[in-house]
Amino acid sequence: MKEIVQDPIKVLLLTFVTCGIYGLIWIYQVSAALSQELPEEGINPGMVLVLFFVTCGIYPLIWYYKMGEWLPKAGQKYGKTLENEGTLLLLLGIFFSPAALYIIQERINQIAS
Repeated sequence: MKEIVQDPIKVLLLTFVTCGIYGLIWIYQVSAALSQELPEEGINPGMVLVLFFVTCGIYPLIWYYKMGEWLPKAGQKYGKTLENEGTLLLLLGIFFSPAALYIIQERINQIAS
């Protein structure tokens, strides 16, 4: 998880400046890191990106919800206690997705610290 630790504002700014391209790279990196931490979940980073496009925006909402479940599980491996924020991330993903990205990166930073 330490390889994806970065400032959440940097993630948001780079995503905005690159018109979302960096966001897709970040999503791939986060999914790849979680697939290594949680092999039992069967996270396939390549398939995550394919589903982002094929489902016309529906899968990202599912991904936000699943991140709320996966991050506490990954945190347990590092002795960190995080709450399941799947519903919060889903709602933020629907109404204001930059906030969801910010929270996800904050939780990753908490786990890796």
